[in-house]
Amino acid sequence: MAVIKHHKYVASLPGTLEANSIYYVRAGSGFDIYVTNSSGTIVAYPLNRSIDVWEFIPIGAEFPIDATTTGVAIPPTDNPNYRYIKLTASDSYNTGVLTSESVSGSAPLVQATAVINDAGSPMNGQTVRLINTERRSIRPGSSGTVEADALQNITGSITNQQQITAIPTGVAGAIGKSGVTTSIMSRSGTGAQIDGITVDFDASRVARTANETRIKSLGRDYYKRIR
Repeated sequence: MAVIKHHKYVASLPGTLEANSIYYVRAGSGFDIYVTNSSGTIVAYPLNRSIDVWEFIPIGAEFPIDATTTGVAIPPTDNPNYRYIKLTASDSYNTGVLTSESVSGSAPLVQATAVINDAGSPMNGQTVRLINTERRSIRPGSSGTVEADALQNITGSITNQQQITAIPTGVAGAIGKSGVTTSIMSRSGTGAQIDGITVDFDASRVARTANETRIKSLGRDYYKRIR
């Protein structure tokens, strides 16, 4: 690398310019800057180039982007200074930097992974989870721990009585009954003896239900910097 020489001139540039130099030429209350190459020729130099925000995100960071809204930017794929991946299986955004993609299972228990294939990445060869495809949320703590959805355990009981003189009518909420048969048999010769009853539990009677346990949410695509 050539050594850069700094010069200060109050009025104007000299007739002959030195190579690999920066010249500060007085201009009013400020100064102009001129840069020369190895041949002593003035060249354009991006001293005030625009800031690229994608250069300042740490390698390994994952973040969501609202890609459905017009005007929202996503990281470019052709910048030699950095590379991102979209955590989605079979997505053209990841061409050339992911390999060994694997998607198995059916919703909501989808498993999706891939291996980083980028020689310039410190994460090269490591496996990442494609959480956009899995529809998996990020949970604070215990970094790297993978968990399936789960429901906190609910327990209950029904006590069988040898002698019941009336068909139960007090079921409510998620508890239901069906298949009741009766006969007029009891030790006293009167009343109703229940021969059979089916009791069932169905949370959809009192709550919103689906094929998975989830919170109120809004979908976003996650990206991850790998270089």
